[in-house]
Amino acid sequence: EKREHASWETTGRELLFSYVGGNVFDKPPLFVEEVKGGLTVKRLVNPMDYTNIMCICNERFNPSDILKVLYKVKVLS
Repeated sequence: EKREHASWETTGRELLFSYVGGNVFDKPPLFVEEVKGGLTVKRLVNPMDYTNIMCICNERFNPSDILKVLYKVKVLS
């Protein structure tokens, strides 16, 4: 089953995604390189295969501050 990213908005934060268990993060769309018949081919990674989300906050805050991050997912059948 294939899923597409809906649009999202962030304020002062950056969202990055991984499809390799959090070893590498990047902004979507994500691509994987595969070797087929001796040629390197880039393939679009299906968002269903994403394994991790990282939120980067570029703001300064104190240890007692509370930072809330919400990521909503809509599952369609």
